[in-house]
Amino acid sequence: MDKVINIRHIADITALSITTVSRVLNGYSKQFRISEATTQRVLEVAKELNYTPNQIAQSLRLKRTNTIGLMVPDIGNPFFANMAKIITAESANRGYSVILTASNDNYKIEKELLSLLISRNVDALIMIPCGKEKKHIEAVSKRGIPILFLDRYLENSTIPFITTDNYEGAYDITRYLISNGHRKIACVQGAPDTVPNNRRVKGFIDAFIANKIRCDYSITGKDFSIENGYIETKLLLSRQKEERPTAIFALSTMTLLGVLKAINESRLTIPDDISVVSFDNQPFLEYLNPSITCVAQPVEEISKLAIEKLIDGLDQKQSVLANLFIKPTIIFRDSVKMQLPSRSGDEISL
Repeated sequence: MDKVINIRHIADITALSITTVSRVLNGYSKQFRISEATTQRVLEVAKELNYTPNQIAQSLRLKRTNTIGLMVPDIGNPFFANMAKIITAESANRGYSVILTASNDNYKIEKELLSLLISRNVDALIMIPCGKEKKHIEAVSKRGIPILFLDRYLENSTIPFITTDNYEGAYDITRYLISNGHRKIACVQGAPDTVPNNRRVKGFIDAFIANKIRCDYSITGKDFSIENGYIETKLLLSRQKEERPTAIFALSTMTLLGVLKAINESRLTIPDDISVVSFDNQPFLEYLNPSITCVAQPVEEISKLAIEKLIDGLDQKQSVLANLFIKPTIIFRDSVKMQLPSRSGDEISL
């Protein structure tokens, strides 16, 4: 039977104390001012002996499991899938594993999964909440388990968050449509009970107000699904020609796919017959014909910041979390055409 190697063997070979060896193997060399030469010596001997730490014993001793719970609304959504991929990779770089769950945007499932993750003794939680309820989440936070909201957050909640500045992104891209002469613009929204959606809608509306534009905008839709984008666009395009929008703003990539299908079925051409923009960017948008102008969210920056802040807080045994709004960018492509203004004039005084 193979001999079980433990830190005592490494201490004997290196002629160092068990405490010093333990500190090196647990990543505390800098904190305890252990020299680089000593650190490398310990790591080399550990590698030579094929030392594997006893994770169970280590967890009991440190009261840490080196796991992070991650809950997203829909793992089939490319936006959330990409976020989960980055978080998982970044966590691994910091020595953490991720338990990934999906609430399917269902409050009951969210509560059940939250209990499940707590039962797995995760060190911290990253959540994209599905609605407006917060009592069950704040109850967990009060138990001392760090929680961070990503993308979506809950207003008037004590839980910190990192998100895109949804208002600014929607405001800027709507101004871009207005600057291209569009006055009849339809906004196909997502879930009205989520903060990101509502901030995007507000940015959309405020762009008209700020530019003192006589407008005929419409806001329609109920969720971030492909079906929602398809149905709402079919209804918009069924209007009399003079009442149809000249541009459509889809508030998510999934919604955009439905919008594009409906436009294609109506035998309209983008951007000659109707202009289209989207909130959120996915690689395939560049390869569509035409490529789609969009608001690009800084997904990688948000995801990496989440892991950095959470794990730094765990290492320091104090919260370093704070609410952060990350600035998005607009990627200009080929889906918007200049719309000639009406002769009657568009400007009004407010």
